Amino acid sequence: MKKNEKKEDFLGALQAFVKERGIPMEDTLKSLEKALSLAYKKEFNVEAAELCVDIEHTPARIYLRKKVVEVVKAPSVEISLEKAREIDKRVGLDDYVKVEMVDTQNFGRVAAQNARQVIIQELRFAEGDKIYKKFASQEQEVVWTVLTYKHPESGDMTLRLGGEGPEGTNVWLPKSEQLPGDYEAFEVGDQVLVCVKEVRRSSRRSNICVSRTHPNLVLHLFAVEVPEIKEA
Repeated sequence: MKKNEKKEDFLGALQAFVKERGIPMEDTLKSLEKALSLAYKKEFNVEAAELCVDIEHTPARIYLRKKVVEVVKAPSVEISLEKAREIDKRVGLDDYVKVEMVDTQNFGRVAAQNARQVIIQELRFAEGDKIYKKFASQEQEVVWTVLTYKHPESGDMTLRLGGEGPEGTNVWLPKSEQLPGDYEAFEVGDQVLVCVKEVRRSSRRSNICVSRTHPNLVLHLFAVEVPEIKEA
């Protein structure tokens, strides 16, 4: 496979992923760079390391910022003034230069696995933030959802809010927020009218709790039966 083909495969996979998740490419690259930096620090046992990814070139390149020093004691994060000026003639001591990492296999399997885990965590956080911003404004609103799963042990339900595709998200309807007979009455695939009770934002994800007993839903259903209530 040619280098430019690898480049296209890398970009294609990355672009498809961010499109599916609805996450900006900029955020994805930041997560990737953070993951690689943490993996590099662990692999080479250094206190600080900063890597950046350049997807504008063919193929995509990974750069490491190295400090320009008079005597190199930590080659994994330092570079001599002579070598640095081969990259940028304007640099001086204590400056930083970006050095291309030609052989990225030096990370090893462990480093690659660490990077993968950090990327997953960062993207989950980005997804959680996206969900929170999208649905926090809908608290106390009455919305339609689709039942996707009934939890037999707890009696809770998982529903889909905002559509079946990537634009939608799963929401939680606990048993305590259901009307008597709800669990038996609804089947997977049914549309369920609920009230968005609470959108919670944690350090890892966003959880949306909906209700079938909330006063706003009761008022909504009553207004449908008695139009004068809605017009009042």
